[in-house]
Amino acid sequence: MLNTPNVITILRVLFVPAYLWAIYAHFSYANQLACLFFIIAGLTDLLDGFIARKYGLVTTLGKIIDPVADKIVVYAAMVALVSLQRLSGWIVILMLFRDFSVGALRDAAAQRGTIIAAGFWGKIKTVFQMVSLGFLIFYDSLIFLPLSAFGLYPGDDRLSIPADYTATPTFLIGMVLMYIALAASIFSCVIYFKQYYKIIINGEQ
Repeated sequence: MLNTPNVITILRVLFVPAYLWAIYAHFSYANQLACLFFIIAGLTDLLDGFIARKYGLVTTLGKIIDPVADKIVVYAAMVALVSLQRLSGWIVILMLFRDFSVGALRDAAAQRGTIIAAGFWGKIKTVFQMVSLGFLIFYDSLIFLPLSAFGLYPGDDRLSIPADYTATPTFLIGMVLMYIALAASIFSCVIYFKQYYKIIINGEQ
């Protein structure tokens, strides 16, 4: 049954072609526009979950399409970044392997009547992964001007950028966060395997 949270989840997927179009576009601020679309898609993930829990609108359909929408949003961005040479393919492969493995473990555990809930490190992985992708999509450096930038300098034009500006390398920040997300991803996968192993041992006793 379609309700408000489910509609928001579907809208999240519709933002995928929007940010893919922008990230491949060749006009000023295309990367920033793509980043904005990606951020909105990420925020809808928080919004639909909040509405579903607050108003008791959790449905079986929502439980199915919500994680699927999340993966589409994340991995569409990662594949695009690989094609643009902003992200290494092996990182995407490892994260895909982790997600498929954890998904298989959860399904196997469910067959045994046990639910393996998302753990702390899995949530940490998701947070760092989303923030990292935002920086990598934004790509261009952020320029922060000191207060002196608003004054006049001898021989300077008012529209020029003073020599004492600082630039924040968003790409570098994105890659550091992505490596943290990858480490959390692998660590959480090991924890899931340990949990499933305990389920098997307890089931055989």
